[in-house]
Amino acid sequence: KYILIFLAIIPLIILLLMKQKKGSDVNCTLGLLMEHYDADKVSLLEFYKDGDLPVNLGLDYTHMRCIGETARKGIRLLCEQQQATQLNVVAEYIQILTANGMYRQPDVRKEKNTGLKAIGESYGIKSVYSRFIYNKLGKPIGLITLNFHKNYKLIGDGEFEYYDSKCTEIGNIMTK
Repeated sequence: KYILIFLAIIPLIILLLMKQKKGSDVNCTLGLLMEHYDADKVSLLEFYKDGDLPVNLGLDYTHMRCIGETARKGIRLLCEQQQATQLNVVAEYIQILTANGMYRQPDVRKEKNTGLKAIGESYGIKSVYSRFIYNKLGKPIGLITLNFHKNYKLIGDGEFEYYDSKCTEIGNIMTK
């Protein structure tokens, strides 16, 4: 009888271990990004559809939520503050990401969109860079943001190869 119970829970144990490894791989990759760019915080947000709300912005989702994050000591974590954000609340941000594949603002004070500027300033962000992460079909499933709180940071066009590779890596981990 106990052998049957043990055999029945083995797949659950394996599933839990795989999920734990997946989270560990994602956190490790976020940490590598933070160190490479000397960022103060790196956040991973995933998109999801909630209920019967209409989808918009060319995505099949209605909301985004923070699911992973690493930050330097003293930096306020987004995952602790934000549970879910409707995409239509940050529509211009999503439209910029969709059009350019990236959102970059080396100086949040110069952001023209007052809503985005207010969000950045409320979190004490001086510079922010965001990139979509994609599933294997090439559809956006979330995004990764590099946040700079202590100093303004200008990342040049030729410096994004590492960021791109880590976004691809996390997209692959998330869609395993």
